[in-house]
Amino acid sequence: SSTTLLLSVLVSCSKEPLTVPESTQPSPNQPRPPVGPITISNNHQSATYNYNNNYPVDSLTGREFVFHNLSWTLDGIYTVCDIYRPDLFYLIDRPLEVSISINGSEWIYMVMCPYPSDLFYFEPRLQATVRVYVFNYTGPLSESTTSIKVRFL
Repeated sequence: SSTTLLLSVLVSCSKEPLTVPESTQPSPNQPRPPVGPITISNNHQSATYNYNNNYPVDSLTGREFVFHNLSWTLDGIYTVCDIYRPDLFYLIDRPLEVSISINGSEWIYMVMCPYPSDLFYFEPRLQATVRVYVFNYTGPLSESTTSIKVRFL
């Protein structure tokens, strides 16, 4: 009778291991998104974020920002133009559409990787910055009026 009691306690206390379906398990390399909406604000903008599939669905999606009178600097061997906005560029893998205008020219669409025909390319950086590189542009940049347009996808 004590064996039956012990066996029934062991059977009733055992549990099936919990498993998460493979399609919903987060990748070990991806950060887990915060639970629920979060709000980031500063003197310039305020945005509320909800997460779906690790990308934000927020008040920035579809919005476009234009940054005027930007200057170029030399960073090692690269001539670069940085836009530092932690309130906007806090996710490094956020899909962006980026264009540039030099001295009021037509907007030139940029890609994240340079190709031999590209004049400029951009790179989101960990420091809440979008960095634009000169790749195949031969015009003067030191005295230029540079504008960069960023659209959140």
